[in-house]
This record gives sequence, C-alpha cells and structure tokens, in this order.
Amino acid sequence: MHKKINLLDQCRAAMILDPESRVEMYEKMRKRFLELLSSIPPELVIIFYEGHGKEFDGDLFLMPTGAQYDDPDDCKQTCISHREVLE
Repeated sequence: MHKKINLLDQCRAAMILDPESRVEMYEKMRKRFLELLSSIPPELVIIFYEGHGKEFDGDLFLMPTGAQYDDPDDCKQTCISHREVLE
C-alpha cells in the first residue's frame, strides 16, 4: 500500500513498522506526519492503519507490538487512541 500511494502524483505515504511501545508509535507518527505535512500542506489526509486494534467505550486503540489489552486501563497505558492520532 505504501509503495502504491507514493507512485501516485501529489500523494505521499509514511510507514511505521513494528513499533514496540505506545510512546514509540506516537513519536514516529508525529514525526512522519509533520515531515510530510510541513513541506506541502495537503488537501486531504488519510490515515491507514494495518495492525491490531481494540475498542473500549467508543475509543478505538491502535496496538503496538506487545501491547496489553485485556482491560481498558491496560489498553490506555500501552496502546494509542485514534483520538490522540487525530489531535
């Protein structure tokens, strides 16, 4: 998917492979998004996440490698909420 998007005119994609923690996932997403968005502000941003996720109380959590997700508190500590990504 990453390669195909980057072959399109005026499209750019960033890929993060196997983040080990919530912090690593957040920092890499933030860095990659800012790098892509700062050069030429896009008309549209699409976030495509291929990996495991879990929903608790209306929040969708993206799960890094080795995340704990048995209950909402574990999930909030080891995963990243889609709301955090959008902010």
